[in-house]
Amino acid sequence: MSSCTTNPIIKALGETLVTKNGEVKTADLVKGKSVIGLYFSAHWCPPCRGFTPTLSSKYTALKEAEKDFELIFISGDRDQKSFDDYHKTMSFPAMSFDNDDGNETLNELCEVQGIPALVFVDGATGALITKEGREEIEKENFIEKFPYTPKQFNFLESLGDTLVTKSGKISTKEALQGKSVLGLYFSAHWCPPCRGFTPTLGKKYEELKKAGKDFELIFVSSDKDQKSFDDYHNEMPFLAMPFANRDGKNELSKAMGVSGIPSLCFVDATSGKLITDEGRSAITAPTFVEDFPYHPKLVNDLGVTCSGLNDKTSLILFMEDSSEDDQKAMTASLTEIAEAEQKKPENEQAVERFFTAIGEGPVNQIRGACKLALKFGHKHELKEDTSGSTNWGCDGCGKGGGSVEGRFRCSDGCDFDYCGECNKKAKEKQEDREPSIIILQLSAKGKYYKSSSTVTASSIRSFIQDFKDKKLTASKWNE
Repeated sequence: MSSCTTNPIIKALGETLVTKNGEVKTADLVKGKSVIGLYFSAHWCPPCRGFTPTLSSKYTALKEAEKDFELIFISGDRDQKSFDDYHKTMSFPAMSFDNDDGNETLNELCEVQGIPALVFVDGATGALITKEGREEIEKENFIEKFPYTPKQFNFLESLGDTLVTKSGKISTKEALQGKSVLGLYFSAHWCPPCRGFTPTLGKKYEELKKAGKDFELIFVSSDKDQKSFDDYHNEMPFLAMPFANRDGKNELSKAMGVSGIPSLCFVDATSGKLITDEGRSAITAPTFVEDFPYHPKLVNDLGVTCSGLNDKTSLILFMEDSSEDDQKAMTASLTEIAEAEQKKPENEQAVERFFTAIGEGPVNQIRGACKLALKFGHKHELKEDTSGSTNWGCDGCGKGGGSVEGRFRCSDGCDFDYCGECNKKAKEKQEDREPSIIILQLSAKGKYYKSSSTVTASSIRSFIQDFKDKKLTASKWNE
């Protein structure tokens, strides 16, 4: 029983779990298990539904092989019926659907960034074994490899002994000599967004070099063959990992948490410790030379990046209608608060990301989903689009192009559209809104918390403390 009080994973699971035959005590189900698998999934997610039958069969095979583990479904479904219907298709137990606090805690402890996710943890301590359970359990030797303890990551070993230049190979040691920072560019020629970003990255690379920055940039390829790799690398002014080093490429992708391309990460050249995985937005900013090497900012505006918004507990300060001086003052206060929060031990940090909302980015969509006052308008003229396309979304009401009438697009090239109704509202007199704050937890079934207090540094601190003390009432995103 001691593990049930000291193991944070078991504590978060709650006193009982759900099986095909009803509820059972968590302590009884996990007793003696050296490993616990946590399956984060939801019926509304097509990749989840595709993977679940495979996982059920693998679970049965591991049990028949007498592996001392248990697998538990952690639901991201939005109602009890969906949970019940989905769990019926599984051969393993589940955490109770109404255990919202436990769900939130497990998502945070396991750093879940998307579903389906399969995480294996130590049954006694709750320590992470691997977040790559999906990949591991789909291998042919999944029984022999259980419990999937990963090979210890060595950055330099993964890079390999040699790198590729335009004139041939160079030793990795020579290429990195005197470099304090490395950029890792995960990309492929078959990927249109990659091909669109690569010329920009090449120019930025040369400007950083000209500015005397002690760094190197390395292309990490996801191309499908050597020729595609060669042709694509010929367009780049920077180095590359040899295409044949597939194991190293996979190890780097895992270590950096790369889930899609193009992706640009900056790391410490000696240790391989991640500086930022938001290199794309950092290197395209007007201040990309001054900001190098792009250590994460304590506070970001939603118009610059939304990194972490989907999977981290985030505080957003809305102040679109405030004066520029007031915006600067409030941002400075929020930065002080964020700095104080980040100095706390991780288990005492109530908020993980801090954002301002000055006007750009998905501000209206978030306001609409959280029932905050909307305001309509855009900095450039909007012109009617009569193409008939439905593959767009209104930046006012958030509705898809196929469900609204009329489309008015930014005449200056912004990715901005209004439906006819929102365009009409934009021409009406708009009252200024007072600053407001919310705490958003999209990964925890879309919860958010609103403050009713006038925004001051003191009220923000109190709001965070009340959230930490569970004194706030949650609302559901988009309901």
